[in-house]
Amino acid sequence: MIWTPHEAVKTELQPGETVRWIGTPSFTAMLRTQLFQIIFAVAWTGFCLPFLPSALNEPFFERIGWNLFSLIASIVGVGFGLWIFGNAIWSTLAAWRTAYAVTDRRILIVSDLGWRHVLAVAPNAINTIERSERSNGRGSITFRRETVDTSDGPTTTTVSFVGVRDVRNAAREIEKLRLGSK
Repeated sequence: MIWTPHEAVKTELQPGETVRWIGTPSFTAMLRTQLFQIIFAVAWTGFCLPFLPSALNEPFFERIGWNLFSLIASIVGVGFGLWIFGNAIWSTLAAWRTAYAVTDRRILIVSDLGWRHVLAVAPNAINTIERSERSNGRGSITFRRETVDTSDGPTTTTVSFVGVRDVRNAAREIEKLRLGSK
């Protein structure tokens, strides 16, 4: 069966629930959201990679001390960089199989790339509606923003529709959902 946004959302609907708006993210917009991670991962891996051959070229008995630590640190550093890079690329590729929907009961984000991930946001969880729009009508909408104090300072988490067509109608439907729950 061919994947379509409508079919992906349809399988997640509750009985009697209707779709008000449906869309998909833009690949380039998703790539822009992951660009910092990709650049960091390439720089980190590029920094750690030269240490790996030098640690491997030492004789075996010299590796037992500091060189063993150097070898393990190099392997972990390169692995960490590759993991961050892979995660960012995977998140970007997920744009091709992600559907956004606003129903009469909730907001859905359905991703299906290797495994299915569904995020449902109830109307009372919508605490902001921030829209950024380009001249072609494409843009992004943030509808949930949460700031948590951590030991490193405040950390903000957002939930958004990224790079959607007709962003104005999507924002209008989210606002109707939010106001209808009050």
